[in-house]
Formats: sequence, structure tokens, C-alpha cells
Amino acid sequence: MKYTFILFALLYYFSVQAQYRYHTEKSVAEIVSDISQTNNVYGKHVGYGGNYTNQYHSFVLLKQEATTEQIFQLVNHDSASVRCYAFWALVQQQHDSVFSILEKNLSDTATVVTFFGCFIGHPTVADFCIKTIMKNDITLAQKNRIDSLVLYQYTDLYYLNTAFFNVQPNNQNHYQQIRKLALQGEHIAIIPLSKFKKSQDTSIILSFADGYTTSKYKLTSPTKALLYAIKNFPNKAFFPYLKENAFKKYNGVFRGRSKEYYHALLQYNTLESVELLNEILTLIKEEKKSEIWSKTYNLKEMMDALSDYPTLKTDSLIIDSWKTTGCITLKAFNHLKNKDKKMIMELIESHFYSIPNSYNKFYDSSYEIFDNIIPFYLENADTTQFKKFIPLAKVLEIELHNRSSIFVKLYISELKTSSNDIVLQRCTTLIKAYNDRNLRRKASNALKLNSNISRKQFKELRKQLH
Repeated sequence: MKYTFILFALLYYFSVQAQYRYHTEKSVAEIVSDISQTNNVYGKHVGYGGNYTNQYHSFVLLKQEATTEQIFQLVNHDSASVRCYAFWALVQQQHDSVFSILEKNLSDTATVVTFFGCFIGHPTVADFCIKTIMKNDITLAQKNRIDSLVLYQYTDLYYLNTAFFNVQPNNQNHYQQIRKLALQGEHIAIIPLSKFKKSQDTSIILSFADGYTTSKYKLTSPTKALLYAIKNFPNKAFFPYLKENAFKKYNGVFRGRSKEYYHALLQYNTLESVELLNEILTLIKEEKKSEIWSKTYNLKEMMDALSDYPTLKTDSLIIDSWKTTGCITLKAFNHLKNKDKKMIMELIESHFYSIPNSYNKFYDSSYEIFDNIIPFYLENADTTQFKKFIPLAKVLEIELHNRSSIFVKLYISELKTSSNDIVLQRCTTLIKAYNDRNLRRKASNALKLNSNISRKQFKELRKQLH
């Protein structure tokens, strides 16, 4: 049996070697012919398994067998996939002429199908070449040159979207061209147009409120582009639009607003805008229990947006939402935690004690913030508060003695990394409360790995565990 296995292994090895020799002995013309059989361009690894394809292997062989001059000529080959691979090879070789080749080939609008990892794309050859060269060293002047060429001459390319986002308001040279493209129906053009903050453009920006666009590529919707534009340029002419769409329903149901909407509205920072936010929050809180996923998602969108543009007024909205809904996001918590520790501790306690009877159960994505809330609470709780928390912590577990649960994982993680003596002592107390020998052993091993504590601390904490 042993010799049979060795024999098969040797046969497999030599067959692979023979196949490799067969491939490498192909001429450049044969390799190019293989690549041109399909319009696909593959990366090194494709799909969930990271498969290595024959097409990519042909690309590797092309780089090995072809001279730089041959590859240079293949940039003009009849096959779109060959042109892409040839340009890619020149970029990897850091060929001096690669940028000038790109400039000449920006008019190449033939489409290929790309496969990189799990992602499939349908770029033009020009867009593929732009993306390839952008991944490598390129000067700011060259990047600006590509942006200008695409903005003025090659507006059919997908890269136009990126060129729009790259526009800065101090570059007045592009203003007229961007305005022209917006007037022609390119909805994404209103995003850079808004950066110039010209009142004469408000009507152009608002013209996309009905969702109309002539854009070939919809990187974002006309509605979102309009909201981005308002965020950049919160002119009073746009506020009626925001007010009109504040309570819009879909299929008869109010679904809250997007983060982009909140970001736009928060730029105004007026009493009327805060009142509008408060009314939206009230409607979200009134959503039915059956709509809990929608409710928590909408609350999260609003809380994160309020945290992005904090004021005393927006802070009060976050606190009110936390108090009344039991919903808090990581961003909102991190924003509030250094404001008023006593108030935050009261909110956390109220939150914890409401969870067992809440249909919301700390909302669907709550686990993402446990890693921040629990250490904060353990560090700042007084002795009385902590004594109350010990039995409550076990109640809050999804499964009472499930050692893989969120809380237990958190305690073990803190024992492994924390340098805060109060947090360490309280985590050992909470672990001990489970009365589980295996769990105590895990905690002891975690303490051994903690480089932030002294030998004396380690011995004291381990003693506390047992």
C-alpha cells in the first residue's frame, strides 16, 4: 500500500511537470491566441476557493516569454482581453511609456469581463487600464491629468464618477465643464458642482429631485447625489426639499430616512432642522413591534448621523432615543461616554435592567457595542452597582452557562489584555460566579498571556479565581 501511494505520487508529479513544460514551450503567438479566445480578464485568484485559472496562467507565460517590445505591440491587439493583459504587464514592468500609452488608449471603449476574487466587473479597456495604473505609483500631476482628460474628452468612461469626486473647489478651471455636464443630465456632477457653493447652481442641483438622469453609470442614485450636494452646500433653497421628504412613506409605511438625508439636514443646525429631526425620531419610535428590524435600523442610521455632527441639541436627541428605545450604537456611545459619566452609567444600568423584559433585546446588532459598554461599566461602577450587576450579568447571557457567549468571551478577552486593575478584578469575580472549573481554567490561562500585569497581580487574580 505504501509503495502504491508513492508510485501514484510520482506519476502525478511527473504529469504536472510535463504539462508545465508543454505550456512553457508555447510560442508567444500561441499564448496570445489562448488569451484572445475569451473576452475575460482574470486575476491571480478567482472565486471563493481562490482558483488559479488557465487564462491567468497564460498571462504569466506571456510575461515570461514575450519581450518588452512584443508586449508593447500587444497593447494595440485586436482582442480586448489581450490589450488589457499587455497593459497590465507593462505596468508591472514599470515601463517608462505606460502613462503615454494610457493617454492614447482612453478612447478604447471595448468591454471586457473581469474576475478578481469574488468580484465580477464589466469595464471598458480604458477603465481597466486606469484602475490598473492607479494601483501603482503615479504622481499627483499624472492623476490630475487623467481626471482632466476624462472630464473634458472621455465622459463615457466609468472613471468619470471618480473624477467628479476628486474635484476640489479651489480648482475653478473645472467649474464650467462640471456645470455643463450637470445641465446635460449627469446627476453625479452636482456633487462636485455643489462644492463651489454658487447660488446660481441651486436650480440645477434641485432639477434632479425627480430622479431623472442621463448618466450611463449610476454609481449612486440621483436622490443620494442630491443629498450629498446639499450636505456640501446647505443653501436655504434646499430646505423645502428636505422638509417635503422628511415624512415620505413607502407602501404606506414610514421607514425613517437615510444617513445621507440626516447628514444633509444636520448642516443647517437651526431650530427648525432640530424640530424636524425630533419629529422623525418620534415616528421611528412609533413603528410597530412587528417592524422591529426596520425600527432598530432606522434608529441606528439616525444615531450615527447625529454623532457625526454633534451639538448640544443633537446629543439630547441621542440620549432621549437611548432612554426611550433601549437602542444605542457604538459610534453614539463612544461620542457620549466622556460627556457625563454619571449620566451614562445611569443609562447603561437602566438599559441592562430593561433587557430581560424588552421585545427588542438590546436590538439586533447590539453585540458590536458590548466590547465597549461592559468594560466602561466595570471600570466606573461603584461597589453597590457592581454587586447588583453580578447576578444580572448571568441573566443577560443568551444561554446561562454557555462559555462561548458574548459576555464570557468579553471577560476572557479583558483578562488577556487589560491593564486596568478594577476591570481585571471584576472580570475574575464574574467568571467565578459561573462556578465552572473549565471556565476558571480558561480565565487563568488568559491571565498568563497578559503582558500588561505584574507577577504579583497575576498571582492575586488567579487566587481570586479559585
